[in-house]
Amino acid sequence: MIAKSNRKYIFGSFVIAFLFGLILYLGTPTEYKVEVKLLPEAANRDSNDLLRQLGGGAGALMGGGLARSQNELIDPILYNEILASTPFLFNLLEDTYKHSEFGEMTLREFYDNHKKDDIFTLIKRYTIQLPSQFNRKPHGLSDEELRRVFEDEGILQSSDARAVGDLKDKFAISYKPNLGLVSFSVTFYDRSMAKQLAEKATQSIIEYLVEYKAGKAGQNLNFVQKRHDEAKALFFKSQEALATFRDANFNIQSSSYKIREERLVAEFNQATSLYNTLIQQLEMAKVKLQEETPVFSVIEPAIMPRAKFKPNGLLISAAAIFLAVILSFSIVYLREVVFGYQED
Repeated sequence: MIAKSNRKYIFGSFVIAFLFGLILYLGTPTEYKVEVKLLPEAANRDSNDLLRQLGGGAGALMGGGLARSQNELIDPILYNEILASTPFLFNLLEDTYKHSEFGEMTLREFYDNHKKDDIFTLIKRYTIQLPSQFNRKPHGLSDEELRRVFEDEGILQSSDARAVGDLKDKFAISYKPNLGLVSFSVTFYDRSMAKQLAEKATQSIIEYLVEYKAGKAGQNLNFVQKRHDEAKALFFKSQEALATFRDANFNIQSSSYKIREERLVAEFNQATSLYNTLIQQLEMAKVKLQEETPVFSVIEPAIMPRAKFKPNGLLISAAAIFLAVILSFSIVYLREVVFGYQED
């Protein structure tokens, strides 16, 4: 009886919910999702054996040795920070991709010339953002000039700023601490570009994290390598000077000869000791760099998506039905209970 007396309101609620779902479906841009799974492997290497082979006393020269039980895993928060950083996104903006319909282009060209705005963006642009539309001017800069302005002055042009802001929302990170597995997903408007974007982002993340984790050890290796080369040159120089002096003064017995020879021998011994020490330090620096360099295994590579990720028609339909039911019950409750309306 209640449903019959309120059927037009119930029907109206379903019409409103249907229109809401239709607007939401048509207003959501088509996007495709690609997921990549990475396993940052901890380097559980026992460096004690290597250090013992290189010489136990040299460990003190490296700040107490290199041994540690287990390398620390990379904090998953760092992945989010990288993916959300402006330099990272700006580099992706300049890379070349192959669009499934328009061919090769940079991401900047896609955003400037091919990206279609959804209904909600258009409404926002011509309502609350309308005043800014009159002040918008094309920058007229080449890609090289855009990069120079960004690197030298830290300025993003408005079109690049909008593209970077949109790209920032296209990445998502999830982490399984029990497995140490890191999954990050990329959603984009073209299936082919989504796959390429995931591949480029994966490679960039790995390169950045390797440089980040092994950076200090790499700097130490470069420093020790330079000192090693200097000590090696000094060793050969002192060795040649001593040999030349002895050859030139063969069978000469004099106090000045002995003093000169002792001085050259002392310089040679000092150069030999320094050179041997730096040989050990160089090998340990190489071990340290190997320990600090993370190893990434791509468990799930980027795969071309077959179905679109957005808009999700099933989810929108379920939300519309739920909204219609809630709206119907609310109207009936207000009419029958609160206000006590009844059909004649």
